[in-house]
Amino acid sequence: MEWLIISNRKGGITEMITAVRDIGRYSQDQNGNSNPLSTLLTPITLRNYKYALVVEFNTIGDGFQYQEVHLEELSEGTLDKFLYRKGGPNGPNDSPSALITEVEKTLPVKFFGWFKALVKKEKHLPDNIKDFVRKMNVALTNSSEHILQDLMNHDKAIFKEGVLLSLSIDGNYPAEIEEIKTLFFQTVTEKENKISSKQQVCSVCGERKEMVSAGSPAFRFYTIDKPGFISGHFNEELSWRNFPVCSDCNLELQEGKKVIEKQLYYNFYGLSYLLIPKFFLPESDAAKEVLFKLMEKLDSKVSLKGKDVVNNYLTNEEDDLAWLSEENDLVMLNFLFMKKVQSAERILLLIEDVLPSRLSTIFKAKVQVEKAFHTEGSGFDFGRIRTFFAKSDEGKRDNDLDKYFLEIVNKVFKDVRISIDFLMRYFMFAIRRAFLRDEHFRGKAYDALMDLLFFDELNLLNPIKEGENMESKFDEVFQRYSRRMDTPEKKGIFLLGALTQAFLDLQYATRKSTPFREQLAGLRLNERGIIGLTSKLMQKFTEYKALDKEKQLVFSEVNSLILGSDSKWTLSIDELNFYFVAGMTLRNEIIPKREKDNQVNSKEEINNESL
Repeated sequence: MEWLIISNRKGGITEMITAVRDIGRYSQDQNGNSNPLSTLLTPITLRNYKYALVVEFNTIGDGFQYQEVHLEELSEGTLDKFLYRKGGPNGPNDSPSALITEVEKTLPVKFFGWFKALVKKEKHLPDNIKDFVRKMNVALTNSSEHILQDLMNHDKAIFKEGVLLSLSIDGNYPAEIEEIKTLFFQTVTEKENKISSKQQVCSVCGERKEMVSAGSPAFRFYTIDKPGFISGHFNEELSWRNFPVCSDCNLELQEGKKVIEKQLYYNFYGLSYLLIPKFFLPESDAAKEVLFKLMEKLDSKVSLKGKDVVNNYLTNEEDDLAWLSEENDLVMLNFLFMKKVQSAERILLLIEDVLPSRLSTIFKAKVQVEKAFHTEGSGFDFGRIRTFFAKSDEGKRDNDLDKYFLEIVNKVFKDVRISIDFLMRYFMFAIRRAFLRDEHFRGKAYDALMDLLFFDELNLLNPIKEGENMESKFDEVFQRYSRRMDTPEKKGIFLLGALTQAFLDLQYATRKSTPFREQLAGLRLNERGIIGLTSKLMQKFTEYKALDKEKQLVFSEVNSLILGSDSKWTLSIDELNFYFVAGMTLRNEIIPKREKDNQVNSKEEINNESL
């Protein structure tokens, strides 16, 4: 995986790179700093690649002879022996190991091609290495057709599971063959030092080093700013100035990147992110303890609500954040959101310097929302927000609202205000679409209500304006579910929504249809429509002989609140209809369902009613 950093803002990216280096340094210290070879290898995802096809050679006389191709299962403990490191898409890798796409293409380009490429530069090789390359090329040339046939004879089903192609000589694998290891290190070093300079300052550690190279394979940089931003004025030989890295930092960066991608990579509702901790004192015992927990993936992680509660976190893979929220503010967290672009990962958003205390605040808000909606445990997560910020049209192949979703995520973590008008527009877009398609629109309204309360608990929405706020018999319901129910007209609209849903339920129980839905104007009601709907509903309940004292009380509240509100409402159409749908969604909080709601006194009269 390559990280495509598209930015001209050096500050935050530089700090993130330093954090990656610190993680790599810690990992190397934990491993005794004894195996730089492992750091240089490209990770293989075992869930995608399960097998290796190994081309066997034995030493016969003064050369090598092909034996057979055998199949073996890959495991974490055996991956390094294959010495796999990805190269260019149209050329060989840095060793003869390769992931098979199509046997007929991978074998000549990646396997045979690795040895052929070495022949072209054999004059630069030591004599013993040069002799090894020549002998292997002879053996490969003599047996190329046989090898291809043996590979093709293997069960085709294994290729669907993902296969690594490699070799062995006298039972030894690439990492156990000194000549191949030497060639591997030489190939990697030549690539990384292709553009370099001597006696320069490393941009990562800040020290003057004997040699620095142009960047690190851990990162690829692009710019979208003016040409003058690029140091060296597009002179390739001077491009090391953009991101000079010494060999020590280069290894630490590659190790840090591997650790993060393996241990701290999370799926996030169609996106993904890397969690990169950054420490004020990276060498402190506290920092090392946090890194140890993250890298070891301890089973004793703390959930959002408490140690004994399972799966109570913002997303299904974020219990790391739960116990991090209990750490002190000596650690800061960076969230690097990614999106796959061909074979690389492009950085969409970097949320920097989130403190554990902020995480704690977010998790407490989550718990408060779940208490209000009686969904303690795992009732609220960012998936409720993603509901409204994924696709503007479900027919689209890709999520085109990722930008807005990430903006909201960023504001949640960074404590930045969110526009209520912006939210209402997208809430109602999704709710109306479900309503018009006769889908479960109240489920989406329920999600929106939880989102709104979550944002309010975090004080991310515009402050509620001081003004007229008439008391209501249902204030306990209003206060529990939304701080936004702060004006008489909002309360009246909410109660009217509850009455409307109560009648729709009654109408469906009677007729198995709900023609009264047509009166709701596709959830684009305005002030006049709301006032007119009140009298229509009263008439309908009367026709159904269902206007009991309970509903009369609610109608009385609606009339009092709406007629008692300011003469001019300031609600947008989206906001007005949102509170109406909220009332429909929470109908049972206002008018609990009872068995008698499914009965009417005169079915003949109802069947003859005007729609």
